[in-house]
This record gives sequence, structure tokens and C-alpha cells, in this order.
Amino acid sequence: MPYAIVFATYDIKTEAWNDFAQTATIEGTDIRPIVLVYSYSPQNVQSVTNSLAAPVKTELSSASYPELRALFRSIVDAHLHERRLSLGLFLILDEQSATDRQVVIVHREPEWVHAETGERLPCHPSEDGREDQDRFEAKTVWRRFRVPFEEALSQWLAMQAKGSYDLEEHEELRHYLQRVDHGPAEEREPFQPKD
Repeated sequence: MPYAIVFATYDIKTEAWNDFAQTATIEGTDIRPIVLVYSYSPQNVQSVTNSLAAPVKTELSSASYPELRALFRSIVDAHLHERRLSLGLFLILDEQSATDRQVVIVHREPEWVHAETGERLPCHPSEDGREDQDRFEAKTVWRRFRVPFEEALSQWLAMQAKGSYDLEEHEELRHYLQRVDHGPAEEREPFQPKD
């Protein structure tokens, strides 16, 4: 199972992280497939963050959602050959998480969107034998879900198993869905760390 990056956008106390990490454990085990990231230049994304011995001050408190997406892509791209990180999703612990015990799961997948009708397909239109396949554009879809700590692991496993198209149709996931953004198929703008 690949590790999921968890961005902290607020200063995390040890008990808050340990609560989340314990709750996100695979049931019946002590496996916590999560890596805490709280800086624009994380030093170690190869090891899981089981617990914190001391509070963590984050550099990401003013990071916008697009900045977190760019940071995620830069981390994943830099470690692509190691195959330890989830390529399709990351999580965000924000200030609201401290009170409601919910985490944001951000999932990305490719989709093909019809330029005129907005019809969306999970695969290239040629695979469906579409005659209007030249009218479809490749896009990257980013979905945000806000789920309780207790359901975080099961929901992100469901997201990894389901195709992009099925996520919005999945009854339980639809309940947690907050926003869907479409971007260009290649979102490769260079990541610029803050000064």
C-alpha cells in the first residue's frame, strides 16, 4: 500500500497528530500509511509518521489549495521511481480538523471532457468507439472530500480502488464530496517555494 502525504496547514500538537495517526491505522494492525509534511522542502517522505514527540510548527499555514497541489506534484515527481507514495491522492489537516476531527482527502485522476456538452468520460473516447472523439479534451480532475478521521483510511482505499468516474457516483463518497475542479491534462507549472 502506498503512503499518503498529509499536509499540515496549522501547527500540530502531538496529541492532535497522534489522535489522527492512531485513528487512521489499518484496523487490527499498527500500520499507519501516512507521511506528515509541514514544510515546502520536506526532508523525509520515505518513512511513515507514526507519532510526534513534539509539536510541529508548519510552514504551510498560508498555502493555498493550488500551492498544495503543486507541492504534492513536486514531491511525487521527485520520488516517482521509489513507488512508495500515492500518486493519486493526498490529505490536508487544517485548523478545522482540530475541532471537527475531519481530514480533507484530495484525489486526482485523468478525465476526458467534451468541449461543447461537458460530457465526461473516465477513459479515452476511442475506447468507447466514439465518433466525436476529437471533441474531447484530456483534463485532470481534482476532487476534495472532507471525511471523519475514523473513515479516512477506508475512504482513501475506496478512492484508490475506484476509477475517477465512479467517485462521484459512489453513494458514501458523494456524501463527503466538497468540490470538483478540472484543470489541464498536464499541470506541470514549476513549483516555486515561498521566500
